[in-house]
Amino acid sequence: MRFYGAPHCAFFFMPKISDNVFSAMDVGMIVQTFMLSLTARGFGSVPQLLLAMYPDVVREEFGVSDDYQLMVGVSFGKPDSQSPANDIRQPRAPQGETVFFHD
Repeated sequence: MRFYGAPHCAFFFMPKISDNVFSAMDVGMIVQTFMLSLTARGFGSVPQLLLAMYPDVVREEFGVSDDYQLMVGVSFGKPDSQSPANDIRQPRAPQGETVFFHD
């Protein structure tokens, strides 16, 4: 893994318990807050779900117990403003196509 050339990566684990859906939602909110916090401090970040496919490698490297499940890794660092990849802007669907309000 090259982590998109980023100098850092944070790995997010959750305990292996029966309530995986709610725990996964909690981890998702933590990851989102982490990424927003990085952006507020001038860092760029990329969530990488593919990293969760290699939990044993990460566990061995960092001494993480088998009691925890690797959910995602987030590569981060100072963005290269000259990189063409940082000029890509993904268009967004209009709110009316993605959100439905009910009275």
